[in-house]
Amino acid sequence: MSIKSLLLLTICAFPLSVFAAQDSAEATAIVTSERATTASPSLTGCVGAACLPTYKRWNDESMKAERKWFYRSIMAHGAGTAADAWSSWHQPEATSLLRDNSGRFSAKGAMIKAGFFAGTSVAEYAILRSYSPKWLVRTFTIMNYALGAEYSAVAISNRVQINRQAAR
Repeated sequence: MSIKSLLLLTICAFPLSVFAAQDSAEATAIVTSERATTASPSLTGCVGAACLPTYKRWNDESMKAERKWFYRSIMAHGAGTAADAWSSWHQPEATSLLRDNSGRFSAKGAMIKAGFFAGTSVAEYAILRSYSPKWLVRTFTIMNYALGAEYSAVAISNRVQINRQAAR
């Protein structure tokens, strides 16, 4: 296993281990307090087939830890995107969407990368503001950490290639 693969797995596994520890603590608290109904969504205003579960809202105090990890994952995703853009600056670009007329990564590619990052971040946040069960918040959090790790690995690969070319 290469160093890059090991680093990527470590970065992706860290948020999972933290969430697993929080889940086990919550499960223990629920079992000891004999309040199993607080763990599942409550059915308020239930009439016939119109019974829809209501989940905890994004601004609830109980969602504070999930919000914190989600915001950190957005920062990791942004940092990885910025590192990838920085390491590609004025270098030959293989992706046709990101290269300019001269075949290099420049302001056009950086704006497209920033647009993709901003678009995914705003879409995730908008979805979580209206519908925020913990599993969805954690899915977006893990996805953002994975994207940040992927872009960071690409940035490292770009720098290694540039250093190899300079050494020739």
